Amino acid sequence: MLSNEQRAHDLAITTAKLLAEEQFELALRSNKDKVQIDVDLYSTYVKAYKAALNALNRDFN
Repeated sequence: MLSNEQRAHDLAITTAKLLAEEQFELALRSNKDKVQIDVDLYSTYVKAYKAALNALNRDFN
């Protein structure tokens, strides 16, 4: 059985991955010659982890 921390980690990894993919897709669709992609994966992971862990602890404890 997974702990809430493990579940939160999985959700945070998925969230960070999807955000990065979305930014890459937007860059590919851009008509600009040069596109800079700024994604802070660690910050995104930490925010998503904390939010997921709070929700999981609230709902499953």
